[in-house]
Amino acid sequence: MSVSIENQTIHAEKVQLAETINNYGIPPEEFKALSKELGVTQNALENFFKILKQQNIPYQDYDHTLRQIAERHLNLLAELAQFQSEDPEISALLNQAEQAVEQGEYDSAERLINQAKDNDLLAAKKMQENVNKRLLSAAENAARNADLKLTQLKYVEAARYFQEAAEIVPVEFAEKMAYYLNQAGETWYYTGNFSEAEYLINRSLAIREKTLGENHPDVATALNNLSALYYAQGKISEAEPLIKRALAIMEKSLGANHPNTKKVRGNLEALQAAKK
Repeated sequence: MSVSIENQTIHAEKVQLAETINNYGIPPEEFKALSKELGVTQNALENFFKILKQQNIPYQDYDHTLRQIAERHLNLLAELAQFQSEDPEISALLNQAEQAVEQGEYDSAERLINQAKDNDLLAAKKMQENVNKRLLSAAENAARNADLKLTQLKYVEAARYFQEAAEIVPVEFAEKMAYYLNQAGETWYYTGNFSEAEYLINRSLAIREKTLGENHPDVATALNNLSALYYAQGKISEAEPLIKRALAIMEKSLGANHPNTKKVRGNLEALQAAKK
């Protein structure tokens, strides 16, 4: 006569439960009554006793600790029962976890909850990537409007669009933000609003130094722009060290004959001529 695997499993569980009851000297009827009193399944109660043993809980503390475990167990079941997710896969995993918790199978429950967590994190990452793409696109459109206003020589409106672009860019895209800040600063410079221009170019410079390093050509560009801003205000002593530093960076990173290097060198020569 053959015995099904399911019947074998049920038989094994009954044997294990009986062994647990015997090991702790609890009559079967008392064990059943305690399970009912605590509001948990007998399998869960069996696992509670295993936890007590694993954690070396003194026998005199069993009653108090069992009730503490049961309370937490029931609270967890209630939380899982109330959970709702728009993702059917997450809901299915947590339903399985609820069933595992109900039986006190905490290792299985942990595995299932971790799987749900990992799935949520993966979905959130994909969503964030999509959000970032849309934000970058929005920032680029704001910058396009800035270019549109520059074409019409409407510098104030252009500067505001560049600032809007910088505010839209996600913080992870610091270089892009620095670019828009620099563009906004340059544009405010054209309007004669030097204080706003200085503030924005300095922000751009700080971001570029932090993300790109102090010897990057983009840092030199920001230094050159800041120097030009001071020069326009007659602050030669403040402008000169900035343009010298910009030229040193350009020569080292791009070479002495690069067009950008030659442009910065020309700015330095103009500044030094103004000192005479």
